[in-house]
Amino acid sequence: MIAFVRGPVAEVSQGLAVVDVGGVGLAVRVPDPISQRLDPGDEVRLATFLVVREDDLSLYGFNSNRERELFKLVLTISGIGPKLGLKLLSHLSPGQLAAAILEEDLRALTRVPGVGAKTARRLIVELSEKIAALSPGEADEPEATRLEAVGVLMQLGCHRDEALAALQAARERLGEVEVGTDRLVMEAMRVLGEKS
Repeated sequence: MIAFVRGPVAEVSQGLAVVDVGGVGLAVRVPDPISQRLDPGDEVRLATFLVVREDDLSLYGFNSNRERELFKLVLTISGIGPKLGLKLLSHLSPGQLAAAILEEDLRALTRVPGVGAKTARRLIVELSEKIAALSPGEADEPEATRLEAVGVLMQLGCHRDEALAALQAARERLGEVEVGTDRLVMEAMRVLGEKS
């Protein structure tokens, strides 16, 4: 299995990043928040999962090993293929998706295009215990939080460089304390507010 890819982004479009790995352009399907924050030339490292079909080999990329494991769990559900799995992670962050399943939040799940009540119930019934068993913290989780925070700030109208600078300042203010995306974004907004 290809565990991860690292290299500069050669091309990017919605849901797809072409990563230059040693002169070979690997097309990696990614959740929308990842493709929205990338620009050609950006250095990227994606945890990957190769889906092998009779007529297709597709590589899927994620911010963290944990997000990849969540994607793999979702694919174990009957009726959910890689496209719908990617849609789930495009509309809900890994934390939101895990919370929706654990809290049996049908409304959050059915807001994702292509997920009906029946599929949402299957996700809840079949994945609750497995998601609860996923390790809550992994070494690359802080990076996933930072990348998610960049995406949130960009959706709020920040330019990518401005978002990165604000998050760096926010991280320095918060020190070594591990914080979630919401707290990191709030602190970055304070930084941006002080500059205006």
